[in-house]
Amino acid sequence: MITYPAVKQLAAWVFLGILVSRASFAGDCNSLILEQIKEMPQGGRYSVSHFAKIRLQSSAHFESGKFFILPSQASPSFCSGATYLVFIRTIEALRARGQVH
Repeated sequence: MITYPAVKQLAAWVFLGILVSRASFAGDCNSLILEQIKEMPQGGRYSVSHFAKIRLQSSAHFESGKFFILPSQASPSFCSGATYLVFIRTIEALRARGQVH
């Protein structure tokens, strides 16, 4: 199971990677990130409790070299938790395009 610190570290690396990428690639990433945001569930409850962190951990796992995300499992949630899921989905989309190895 993926842990909260691992998701946080991964998000930091993705953010850094996007910052140092070429301008055209960054433009492509922006639209891809917006696509991932649109695919996230709407509504839900807000919480910064320990339970919300457990739900975030249960919504993402890494298996056979690939991240699997179930955003609806991360409820209740908090702002940064949703951001981590968007970053992970973006990484997988970039990998599917062959832009991340």
